Amino acid sequence: DDVPLARMQKLPSTLLEFDDAYTAPASGFESAEHYYQSASALPVIPEIRVHTSILAAEDDPMVCVAPLKNAVMPPNVKLYLTKHGGHLGFIGRKGIDADRRWMDWRVIEWLLE
Repeated sequence: DDVPLARMQKLPSTLLEFDDAYTAPASGFESAEHYYQSASALPVIPEIRVHTSILAAEDDPMVCVAPLKNAVMPPNVKLYLTKHGGHLGFIGRKGIDADRRWMDWRVIEWLLE
């Protein structure tokens, strides 16, 4: 098997380095930047025609929210940004919500809207 990470002198220390060294080439992309541009949902957001909620956290170590903040959202697409939540980790603080799985309940609320 071809395992590019095994042949590296220095292992990647950031997600960008990892994606450039492994994810992009293993998936047929020229570079991490090419992978990010090709896999991004940003270009299709204006084309969404059904009610959609996008949930993202400002402290997500894998997804930069800056492009989402600047994206043009159609009226049926609502962006919810939280300060904390990490990468899909939306767990609430004890005593704030009856169930600390904050995101699970928000999804149910959004479905019932």
